This record gives sequence, structure tokens and C-alpha cells, in this order.
Amino acid sequence: MPTISSATLQATLAAIQRHWAAAETALGRAIVLKSGTGLAQLTALHQTVSAIALAQVTPENQRQAAALTRDTTRTAVRAVNSRLVTSVRGLLPETEFVAQLPALPTSNALAEKQLRAARDLESIWTSINALPENRYPSVKPPLTILVKEDGATNALTLANYSARIAAYETAQSTIRQLDETLATLNLRRDDAIKKARKALTEYRAAIRALFPEDSEQVQTLPKL
Repeated sequence: MPTISSATLQATLAAIQRHWAAAETALGRAIVLKSGTGLAQLTALHQTVSAIALAQVTPENQRQAAALTRDTTRTAVRAVNSRLVTSVRGLLPETEFVAQLPALPTSNALAEKQLRAARDLESIWTSINALPENRYPSVKPPLTILVKEDGATNALTLANYSARIAAYETAQSTIRQLDETLATLNLRRDDAIKKARKALTEYRAAIRALFPEDSEQVQTLPKL
């Protein structure tokens, strides 16, 4: 029979229930462990575990979707970051804007670090768009930058960039919230695993005491 882990918890509890019920039938009476746990309490634990597993489905699916959005928008933001830095350095050399450019984070940097850099670049772009028309001959506000994505070159505006940052930020915030929800559910699941292991340890000892070693009840005991 299956051992108890987060992946096999429900199946193991179901197996213990079946074994317990059969053992009680063979014995002709109820089996209650030293801790006071009986078949009814084990059944209730199984129901709790099933409820936890059901409660995990929606946030897990939502997190998977949010992670896909995060990865997609992070890539989209990074594509603009690189081109914006190139544009500022090429069009506005030796200006205050070049001095303000942040270092671009690596692709595996924490989301918070990537978002800080993006917000800094967004602020620089906003300042460039606010320039008087003839301040720098090389730039005619509002600034647009050319970004090649999916085989096509697009002229992106500040509004396009801000929308990408906002989507990235929202996805990352959603992931943090869902991680908190799943962490709470995982704690409840882990507590159920501990209770199930304790019950199984006591149950195995009780069955070995109540039935002969070569009996079907002992030979088919669920494993720890």
C-alpha cells in the first residue's frame, strides 16, 4: 500500500480506512487507538485532507496563469528597457538623462529589482516627453522607440511601456498573494500528514498486537 507523503496522502488515508474497516469486521469490534483515534476520526481526517486538496486547485491554477503572465510581461519590459537605454544614449548623449539611466538587471534578477529599474526608465521617458520641442534637435517629443518582437518592428510609446510595467507588477503581486494562500494550505496539509503518520504508526502496532503475524491483516498493513 502507498506510503504517506503530500502526493499520496489522500490515497494512503483511503487505504488505511479500508484496512481498518476490514480489520474491525474480522475482529468483531471497533478498534480504538491509545490516542483515542478510531475509524470515525480517521475518516474525518481524510475528509479534511480532501477539502484542503480541493481548496488548493483554484489558487494553483491561478498562480500558474499569473506566472505565465509575469514571464511574458517581464520579457516584454526587458525588450523595451534595452532599446530605451540605447535610444537615450544615442539621441541624448552627455545629457542628464544618460546620467540617470539605471543599470539593467539580469534576466534572472528578482522581480522587485527589475521593476525598480523599469520605473526609473519610465520616469526618464516621462521627463523626455515633457521637454520643450526644440530643447534637443535629436529628439522630438513624445519619444517613441523601435522594438523588434515576434519578427515585427513596432514603434512603442510611453503609454505602451507603462502598460507593460503595470501588467508585470500586477502579475507579480498576484503571485505573492497566491503564494501566501498556498503556504497556509500547505501548512494545514503538512499538519494532516503528521496526524496521519502518527495514526498509522499506532494502528500498525495495534494490528500486530490484535492479529497473528502471518494473518492477512498484518501482511497487508499500510507502510510508513
